[in-house]
Amino acid sequence: MTVRGRGRKQRRVPVHAKARRALREYLEERRQRSKGAEEQGSRINADEPLFLSQKGGPITPYVVWYTVKKYARPAGVEDVSPHTFRHTVATRLGRDPAVDLVTAATFLGHARLDTTAR
Repeated sequence: MTVRGRGRKQRRVPVHAKARRALREYLEERRQRSKGAEEQGSRINADEPLFLSQKGGPITPYVVWYTVKKYARPAGVEDVSPHTFRHTVATRLGRDPAVDLVTAATFLGHARLDTTAR
């Protein structure tokens, strides 16, 4: 999957097979719901947001934060945010002896290795 980070920099990140299936299903459902959309199958325009608001625009960072909180609370997880997931991935990459610092930095979209090394 291609991700656009800060400064509109793009990078490719791997996506687990189960997540890819879920995304395909979501995109197919979205395509079927849209009226007169010109989407082809489950593909979307690279400039279009992956997740849309109910009004059809891009979701806001607050909506992402709120959604994480909404589903974390019933699971008994209070101290969590979207950035918690990113931090967890970074920590796991840093502890994996098979992943070098350059690979981890590239995956995370860090321009500087010292950012990843922290």
